[in-house]
Amino acid sequence: MRGGLFVHPGLDVVVGGAIWYPFWVLFQFFVRAPALAVLAYAVPFLVSRQRESMRVVSRAKCATARRWLMGATLLLIVAAGAPTRYIGGGVPPDRAQIVPVFAVVLVLMSSGFLDGLGSRTSSPRRPNTWRRAALVCGFWGAIALGPMLVTLRILAPADELKAYAATLDDMDLQARRAQAAGEPELHVQLVRQPALIGLDELGPDATVWPNTCVAAYYGLPRIVAVGPGLSS
Repeated sequence: MRGGLFVHPGLDVVVGGAIWYPFWVLFQFFVRAPALAVLAYAVPFLVSRQRESMRVVSRAKCATARRWLMGATLLLIVAAGAPTRYIGGGVPPDRAQIVPVFAVVLVLMSSGFLDGLGSRTSSPRRPNTWRRAALVCGFWGAIALGPMLVTLRILAPADELKAYAATLDDMDLQARRAQAAGEPELHVQLVRQPALIGLDELGPDATVWPNTCVAAYYGLPRIVAVGPGLSS
């Protein structure tokens, strides 16, 4: 039923969008989770490079295997994004990008492991204490970087969201008082919501949604929003 609400784009748009989609996924992944990208590559690289029990593999074989992995991953991401591109003509929502992102993480881990094997030499290496200490510090720093960036991104709109919540609380109080007093119509100030919310708010027309829904919830005959630039 939902599919009937969309207008299917042409074949050229679908093919072009499907080819472009993997590069969009990679860009979003590296911008949103740079620490995860570094860890996904670096940890398998260090493990395969440092493990003396693993045999040495030529760089040419590792490069060939990595190219096959990258090609398969690109095809998988194209296949994952093509249905949404055909149905809606747009980019899949975040919840539908789990498979592409998981594939990117796997190919980063596999590439790191292969590059670690390819960088090994048959002659034993002398342990370098300073290098190992730097690697350990960089490893834990990269682990800490991800949560720190996420925390900063979450806290950035905190003040704006608090003001928005206070406005909704005030509107709730007004509606309950109006219902108790039996008022025929309630006027509330227009809500300027943060961009993060993305929901429909009350407007100047009491006969359309969400005004009708809010009025029914509070048991009010009518509810309208008033403010600069609005006309009933």
